[in-house]
Order: sequence, then structure tokens, then C-alpha cells
Amino acid sequence: MLATFPIYIQKRMYSLIALDVGFYLFLIFYLFLKGRSYKIRGYIWIVLVYLLAISFHAVLGPHYARPAWLVMTAVMAAFLFGTRAAAAAVMLNIAILLTLYWAMVTAGGPWAGVYSEPFGRWIMYIVNISIMTLVCALPVGFLLNRLDIALKHERKSLENLSEEAQKLQSAYKALQRESEERQETETALKASEEKFRNLVENVNEVIYSLDEKGNLTYVNPAIIRILGYRESEIIGRPFSDFIFKEDLERQINRFKRLSDGPIGSDEYRVLNKAGEIRWVHGSTRPILKNGMLAGLEGVLFDITDRKQAEEAMIEAQQRYQSLFNSKTNLVFVVDDRGNYLAANDLALDLFGYTRQDLANLNYLQLLHPDQSLEPVTKALKEISETGAQQQLLEVKLKNRTGQTIYVQSGGTLIPGKNEIIGVARDITDQKMAEEEKKSLANQLIHAQKMEAVGILAGGIAHDFNNSLQGIIGYSQMLLLDMPGDTPEAGKLRQIEATALRASELTKQLLTFSRRIESKLRPIDLKEEVRQLENLLRRTIPRMIDIELLLESGQNVINSDPSQIEQIIMNLGINARDAMPHGGKLTIETENVVLDGAYCNTHLGAVPGNYVMLSISDNGTGMDRDTLEHIFEPFYTTKDPGKGTGLGLAIIYGIVKDHGGYIVCDSELGKGTIFRIYFPVLEQDRIGHLEHQKNAEIRGGGETILLVDDDKSIRELAEEMLRRFGYTVIAAADGEKALEIYREKQEYISLVVLDLIMPGMGGHKCLEEILRVDPSQKVIIASGYSVGGSTNEALKSGAKSYLKKPYEIGPMLKAIRQVLDQA
Repeated sequence: MLATFPIYIQKRMYSLIALDVGFYLFLIFYLFLKGRSYKIRGYIWIVLVYLLAISFHAVLGPHYARPAWLVMTAVMAAFLFGTRAAAAAVMLNIAILLTLYWAMVTAGGPWAGVYSEPFGRWIMYIVNISIMTLVCALPVGFLLNRLDIALKHERKSLENLSEEAQKLQSAYKALQRESEERQETETALKASEEKFRNLVENVNEVIYSLDEKGNLTYVNPAIIRILGYRESEIIGRPFSDFIFKEDLERQINRFKRLSDGPIGSDEYRVLNKAGEIRWVHGSTRPILKNGMLAGLEGVLFDITDRKQAEEAMIEAQQRYQSLFNSKTNLVFVVDDRGNYLAANDLALDLFGYTRQDLANLNYLQLLHPDQSLEPVTKALKEISETGAQQQLLEVKLKNRTGQTIYVQSGGTLIPGKNEIIGVARDITDQKMAEEEKKSLANQLIHAQKMEAVGILAGGIAHDFNNSLQGIIGYSQMLLLDMPGDTPEAGKLRQIEATALRASELTKQLLTFSRRIESKLRPIDLKEEVRQLENLLRRTIPRMIDIELLLESGQNVINSDPSQIEQIIMNLGINARDAMPHGGKLTIETENVVLDGAYCNTHLGAVPGNYVMLSISDNGTGMDRDTLEHIFEPFYTTKDPGKGTGLGLAIIYGIVKDHGGYIVCDSELGKGTIFRIYFPVLEQDRIGHLEHQKNAEIRGGGETILLVDDDKSIRELAEEMLRRFGYTVIAAADGEKALEIYREKQEYISLVVLDLIMPGMGGHKCLEEILRVDPSQKVIIASGYSVGGSTNEALKSGAKSYLKKPYEIGPMLKAIRQVLDQA
């Protein structure tokens, strides 16, 4: 290109210069453009160079253009694309040169002079260029073809080598990876072995191995915790040395079966170094070589604690079962809501429920209505919070039939469950005994109180009787000396009647205190009730229905009919007052037997046969406080002026005087029932009552020693006896009477002796008199009924009893009867 620039300049072909420079720049730029393939860049480069060579020939002609460009184009084609491309380039060069020559010469134009050479010469030029091109391009193309073939072969070899290299590289990498894996495996194996060794050396379980003879070949350090030996102390020793003798044969037979394969695990005992028994759980498997047993390896787990816990649990279960099957204690299980889950047979029998029935019950359903809920819920809360009940609790329960049951109960929370096991002791008999004891104590206190009140009332009545004695006695004596139709006699009779009414009041008090004599005789109680029926119906309003329930064939009692009437009428009137709006009064008689069990709980009752008189109403009833006081004198619930308060007190005294027993049951709003028990009169005591003839009441001058501490009574009695023909010697006390008797005993026919005196009492005086003369006739006098000291005096030798205050008729009659006795 640089060689043609002068010509371009000389001929002023600047456009060709620009064209050449542009083509070359574009060619250089395109050849180095990396975005195109090698062949495309080669084609473009050849085309551009070829076009440039044609342009030079067209402009400069064959002399100035030189054939090098066309030859170079063919060589380049051969170089780039091979022999065929070189041959094509030669044929193209010939065609182009001929076409240029024809076009320039025929058409003319600015460059026609360049091609002014003769045609033959031009042909020679074309031939020379073709030969030159062939000589230059074909060898290059051939060489290049061979080089290309060699290159392809080498490339193929290189590819094969590359593949082999890749294979080798892959194999190397695989070997390297395998080596790394083997190294990692060895490292992991070492770590695993170390870990396994540490694990084996530090586990709590014993790991061991035996040879085919049963000798220990390996054991880990855990052996010291079970057997107490170190590894060095037992390696080589037979394993059988450490098995407890009672389990040895079973383990030997077990090991013999190992040649057939694993035989599972077993539990047995071993002996440690100290000779103590330890329980182990052993798993063993065989070590086989060539199908032959070469040894054993196994693991031992120390289960001593578990076995001891199992034994403790079995023992606890046995204790629990023994407790649950207790014949003396009630055992039950409830959940946290108090629902019964289980109970022993004793509890079921006591409460009358089956297990199925109990499963549907809550403890609240067994509580007695009188039982407070607070202590029970407090005990359950205490068990839930602390796990146990600190103090036993007495609970009042009821069984299926409503019968009251007392228990003393305690409970404990069952570990791991929201359940409570309770143990209770039936203390019903104890509580009933306590209540019975309390009841008896109350009855005793009441009896003592009634006795004290009776003594007080008797004493008051006795003193009051002494005061009345003078009034009645002197009134009667004045009436004997006075005509009956005078006004003064009427006044004296009024005084006597008033004194006698007052005396009746004292009799009522003495009846309560049982210090007045009852006129007892055999009677049929039901007949007495029938005789009183009409009187009752006239006394009690018609709006009250009266019903008699009288048992036929009733036993006979020894009783005072007037006092029976007093009892029935008094209780009937009380029932009337308790039923102001009407009701029902029931009177019942029945033969009954009071046994020891009843009498043990009812103080004052004596076992035996009785006739019961029951009087009941359905009136207002009484509360417990009222019941405790109903038999006390002057106690009344009636309005002032409507009752003396002596009615029930008199009944109490009459019943006790008859040797009977009285009890009252009452409840507010439900009515009252009195049950009175009269002892049956035995058949051999029932006799026909003989009527005694009236004896002559006047005396025959007999001497009577009258002993009384009350001066007014003594003087009155002395005057009465003298008036009726007796000689009287009076003494104010027992000492004086004894002194007089010792002096004048041969003159004294009868002694009338007051039983209650200060100093030497009547009973002592009686004994002293009879000690002097055992045949002496003595009448005792008292304001009290026959009983107590009066009976003792009669038993001691007194011939009769004289009731105070003295009445002339009975007094003279009694004295005459005793004096006339042989």
C-alpha cells in the first residue's frame, strides 16, 4: 500500500488513498473483533484484500498494480481455507483479469490507457499470474491441508489426551477424595473408638466378655460399683464365682443355650466383694468363630434399688391389702372431690352399701344431718395441701337405713394421684357408751336433785305439819266439849277444815318426797282406766278425742287406786291444756319387760315385769330445757294463777313410792308421751284383803311414854290420851325418854316415839329401849310415809306406825290395836 501511494499522488488519485486507508483500518479493526468467528473474519479479510487488489488493477493497470496482490489473495485463501480455496482463487483471478481487460478496452474510460497492452500480452500476463498463484498458493494450501490434517490428528490426540487427563484427574480426585474419606473415616473411627471407650469406661452398667470356658476376659470399671472388685482382680476368674448359688444352675443352663443364638435377658443375684447380694439384669450374646462358640459378651444392669423398691412396694401393697381387708378398721378411697372410689368389706357392711352403690356416692351423702360440714372440709383441704391429716377427726355419719354411726377418721394423700386413702375406726359403741354415761350422769344429777328437792319439801311439810297439829288437834278437842249447833262450833269446824286443807297440801309435798304412806292393794290397771273414762270425757272438751288401748290379760299391780286416779287425771288435764284447738289423747296399758340393757341406760329402772301406763297427746309438746325441770315442785309453764307446779312432782313421788319408773318424751309441735312402769305384783303376794274390826278406842288406864320434841304436839297428844283413859308420861327427847324408861319400865305399857328428833333420834332411842326390854311395845310416829328410816324402825322391832299430824280416831285405834296384841 505504501508503494502505491506515490503513484496515487502523482496521478492525483487521493480518493484511492483514502479508500485504501479506510479498507485497511476496517480490515485491522474487523480482524481483531472478538465477537465474530475465525472463518467469518477470514472471509471478510480475503474479500476486502481481493477487492483492493482488483481496484489497484483497475486503476493502475497490471504494470503498477503488480500481481502480488492477487497472488497474496490466493495464498491467503489457501492459507486460510486450504487447496480448494487456492484453486478457486486462481480461477477467480483469471476471470476477473479477463473481465477487467474486456471492460476497460471495450468500454473505455479514464483507465483505458492502462490496459493498452495487446491481448496476447495480456493473456500471458494472466497466465503468468495464474501460474505464479498456483505455484505459490497450491503448495501453501496443500501444506496447510496436511498441517490441518496433522493438526486435526494432533487435536484428536490432544482431545484423547485431554480425556485421559480428565480421567486421570477424575481418578486422582477420586483417589484423593477416597484418601480424604479414608482419613476422615479413620479419624471418625478413632474418635468413635475413643468415644466408645470413654462410654464403656464410664457407663454405670457393667460390660464384660468371657472366653469359651466362661472366664472373664474383659470388664469395664463399672464392675467396682456392683461387685466391689477392680478389673485386675477378676480378669481370668470364672464368672460363675460371682453368681448367687441359688441362681447359679439357672444361669449355667442359660449360658449353655447361647450356641443356638441370643437368649434374651434375665434377672439374677450376684455376690459382691463384701458378700452382699446385689440384683442384676443381664443381657448376653454369643461370640462365634467359624460357627463355633468362642465366648460371650454381655451387659449387667444394677437393679438392686429397683428390686428393693419392688419388694418395698409388694410389702406396702401387702400392708395396704392387709389394711384394706382389716376387720377392725374401715378403709376407703375418695377422689379430690370426695367421691368414693373404693372401700373395704367392713365399711360396706357397716354402711349397708354394695361396691356399685358406693361408687355413685359422695362423702357428703353419708354425713349425718347433725354433723357440721366445716371440720370435714377443713380436714380434706389439709390433706390436699400437706399430704396428710394432722389430727384424727370424729365424724357423725349415717348408714343406708339412717342409723347413726360415729367414726374416728384420718387420711393421707396417695402420691402421684389426686386421691385420698382414709382409715376410720367405728367408735359408735364408745360414743353411745359416752352418751349413755352422760345421760346416766344427767339422770343421776336429776335424781339427786329430785331427791334433794324431795328432802327439802319433806322437811318443810314435816315442820308445817307440826304447826298444823296443834290447830287440828285443839279444834277437834274443843268440838268434843261443845254442842254442835252453836256458832262457836261452826267457827271451830271452819278452822278444822281450813287446817285439813292445808294438811292436804303438805300431803302432796310428802307424796312427792315419798314420805306419806300409800294405801296399796292389788288392782287391775286397765279396769281402773275404764272406771275413769267417763270422768275424763266430762273433764276434757269434746274437741279432744280420747282413745283407750287396753291390753287384755293384764298383770296385777300393787297400787293405791286414788293415786292412780290422781296420775291419770293430772296427766289428762295437762294434755288438755297442751291441745287448746283440739287433738287426740291416747291412754294405753300393756304388759312389758324391762331388761338389763334398758335399765343400764335409764337410771332408776330395775329389770323385771311391769305394767306400762302410757298417756300421750299430739299437742304443743315441750323443748329439752322444759323436760329437764317438769318433775320439780312448783315448776310450771302455765300462766300465773293457773297451776301450782305440783302436779307432775306429785306423780313423780307416787310412781317412786310404788317402786315404779316414769319417763317422758316430748318434741315441740309433735306432742308428749308419758310412760309409767308399775311393777307386777307376784301371784303369791296377791291375797284377799281382810277387813279388820273396829277395836275399842278407849284406854283402860295403861301408862304410855310419849316422846316428841315439839312441845305443842307433845302437850296436845298428852291431853288427848289422858282424855281417853290413858296415863301419860311425856319426854322431850330421846335421852330423857331413855332415862324415864329405865326408871319406870315396869309401869310403861306402850311407848309412842317420834322418829325425827334432835340429839338421840327416834331410831337410836328405839334400839336402846328394846335393848333394855326386847318385849316392849313401841309405836313410831312420823310425818313421812312408810319407807326409809320408818321401815328400818319397823324392822328393828316397832309394832306399828302412826302418821303425823295426829288425828284422834286413827291415833286411838292404832294404840288400842298394839296394846291388845299378845
